[in-house]
Amino acid sequence: MRPLRLRRSTTTKVFRITSVVIIAAALHAAAPKPKLVREINVNALIHESEGLMPSTHSVQALAFSPDNKWIAVAVGRHYKPGTSDPREFASHVIVVPTEGDAAHPLQIDPGVWVTQNALIWAPDSSAVLISADAAPKWYAIPGGELWKHGKPDSRLNMVLGFVDARLGMAYASQEERSRAEREGAPRVLYIFDLTGRIVDEWRVPSRWWFAAVNPDRHLVAVSEDSRLASAPFPIFAYPSKAEIQGWSVDKTFGWPNFAEAGKTVCGFGGYGRAVPYATCWDVDTGKKIAGFRGFRGGDPVSVSSQASRIVLTHIRNYRGITEEFDMHSYHDRVVWDFRTDKVIAEWVPITQATETGMRPPEDKRTEFGPSVISPSGRYIAEGSNGIIRIYELP
Repeated sequence: MRPLRLRRSTTTKVFRITSVVIIAAALHAAAPKPKLVREINVNALIHESEGLMPSTHSVQALAFSPDNKWIAVAVGRHYKPGTSDPREFASHVIVVPTEGDAAHPLQIDPGVWVTQNALIWAPDSSAVLISADAAPKWYAIPGGELWKHGKPDSRLNMVLGFVDARLGMAYASQEERSRAEREGAPRVLYIFDLTGRIVDEWRVPSRWWFAAVNPDRHLVAVSEDSRLASAPFPIFAYPSKAEIQGWSVDKTFGWPNFAEAGKTVCGFGGYGRAVPYATCWDVDTGKKIAGFRGFRGGDPVSVSSQASRIVLTHIRNYRGITEEFDMHSYHDRVVWDFRTDKVIAEWVPITQATETGMRPPEDKRTEFGPSVISPSGRYIAEGSNGIIRIYELP
């Protein structure tokens, strides 16, 4: 695939591929492809909305339910005619069974704004939430209707996930978050129940950003402190709100994700020159379990929440004269088991064309469709251009 520029540039130079890419190819050459077991044409199940522009039906987001029985899918970026805002689009959201008849989806919402990682399941798989920088939308499973047990509190905004079987965590509004950062005031995290009622508040430093929550052990992980160039990454317990682990600044951690029912936290980076390798740590002891050395970064990633398997995306970086002139290209994806420290599968995903919103609908980019691993680590769901493929891992 032709390399893409990482940042704006006007000239093309000769690039060298670093030795780590050559080593990665040798390490992963023997890994098998995952086995395709099912293909679902979501395009045949959705109904277009009036008043919106056509879409390539690129898959925006995928999420397995915690019981591994359902897959929530967001498809399409349908822009409003004449819009100049790349955020003004609508997606179709549909929930299909992992096994059985997919011809009768549980629900379709043709007009909701969905981005990557915006589909969040309740721990008991009874509901799926659509989290965005606005009030979340809730759907009951099975049934698909909007949650009937009451309207969610209007103060709830971007949902982080669930810290308990029945309790979720969300940020306050963007306006409130920005005001807290300007004034140096505490940032508010709301704890809510499955009726959308706020039951607790947690005030944290305004420059903290949270990235991962775990309902099995009631954990919350901080991903960034924007006041500091290099900072610890504390993990807290709920409801005590006590810090149970603080990663020292000498650990190159990356973006945190919980695995193995909260026993493990793994960190990842994107792509570029100084991004970290994927690494996993024991939450209780703080000791390193394993580090992936095939290639740096790995994001977009997907972690099996109940197992030790992780989907990593290999994006090759080509150095230019300076970092501004670096380029990158998509290479493939791998499944890494951090307990055995082995790559158990490797494949090249199908690409898709996605509207960027800069000049809708003409301006598009070509990229890998999203891939997510099931909580059990047995299946992978992958989507592109309105088609969902389910693979089984060895």
